[in-house]
Amino acid sequence: MALSAPGAHRSPEPPSVGDGQRKREPPVRSKLAGSAAVAFAVGLALTAGATSAGKAKTTEVQILGLNDFHGALEEPGGSGGRIGTTNAGGVGYLAPHVDQLRATNPNTLFVSRRRVRRRRLPLPRRQRRLQGLRRDDLPALLPPIVDAMEDAIDVVVTGHTNWAVNCEIDGKIVTRAASNGRLITDIDLSISRATKDVVSATVDNKIVTRVVPKAPALTTLVEKYRTQVVLSCTGTQIDALLEQQFRAAGSTILQVSDGFAYTWSAGAPLGSRVDIGAITLDGTPLVADQSYRITTNNFLATGGDGFTVFTGCTDALGGEIDLDALVT
Repeated sequence: MALSAPGAHRSPEPPSVGDGQRKREPPVRSKLAGSAAVAFAVGLALTAGATSAGKAKTTEVQILGLNDFHGALEEPGGSGGRIGTTNAGGVGYLAPHVDQLRATNPNTLFVSRRRVRRRRLPLPRRQRRLQGLRRDDLPALLPPIVDAMEDAIDVVVTGHTNWAVNCEIDGKIVTRAASNGRLITDIDLSISRATKDVVSATVDNKIVTRVVPKAPALTTLVEKYRTQVVLSCTGTQIDALLEQQFRAAGSTILQVSDGFAYTWSAGAPLGSRVDIGAITLDGTPLVADQSYRITTNNFLATGGDGFTVFTGCTDALGGEIDLDALVT
């Protein structure tokens, strides 16, 4: 068992590849590929009349790219929380930056990718599998991977190495938005309405600075679930707690730990769907008046989402940040 603190996936990063905004004019083609290396593709659905009124010859489309977020809900620290000397990242700051960019174009797509799929890549002279490669191997592999792509691809959105990239390889714009939500890749495409081809592309990796107001709703959400609480509940209370999952307006099912099991009957009346005799811990039935220690988050521990039984449990102990205790 290994414990992972927020940002534990970070690694030392080299300088960004490519400087500032990158713009390319024709000849260009008509596809956007995502890569970690080649991991996914994004199709563009154009909305008629999305540009200015009249017979516009092109439609302007904005792609916002994010990769390797690593669950950085809180502001990451150290080198994994900076771009150069600028503090960056944190979901509370990421959201307003995304909203500001979305407001500039009604034809906006948000794309994100975290993992590399296990698949063979058509590299020159030989086939190599990404599985088993080190992170430091990928930058050297990126040019031949991009070279092997069909010419119809214009933009390649990459991930996995945690680097910041904005460059051109084999006539294709190649991007990567670092990690931990510190950058958003802003890709602006001008697409011909007649041919559906990309006629120009501009790309800029924008820093998610912390000088904007944090998104209140997301900040509240992070605080709502951020700490763990351990409580003592009896077998009877656990049975009642499981009953509270089933409601007339719909069920809210709790996720349980390995080794904990129970059965329930969908046809039984509300309040009587779980048989305490069928609740087991490591194969042993729960005892009604015996006390058991339960770990949950601070929101549920205070009766959130209608699980009021928790408020009658005792000996609360908590304060550990849930992300610090995430088991990977």
